[in-house]
Amino acid sequence: MSGGAGFLYDANKSLEGNRALLKKGGYFNNANDYEVAPKRTLFKFKRASRKQLLFYRSLVTQERRNQLKRALVIGGALLVLLSITLGVMFDKGIF
Repeated sequence: MSGGAGFLYDANKSLEGNRALLKKGGYFNNANDYEVAPKRTLFKFKRASRKQLLFYRSLVTQERRNQLKRALVIGGALLVLLSITLGVMFDKGIF
């Protein structure tokens, strides 16, 4: 089975299996299962005021800034560590 024949064989078997599953009667054969939906939700949410939205937006942006600063500090520290390690390796003649 050279030239991708194994892949084709597996693809055909998968398609046959899928066709067999579609022909087989299953749990969702009844159209009523799809049509019945609750008319209302059981939850009631209060609307947030503009002031609350601005407050939470500022919290999110501040958290993103902190994550970015942390990533830059860690990346910078790793870059310095890598450059020191490579410098020592070049001095020792490893590279």
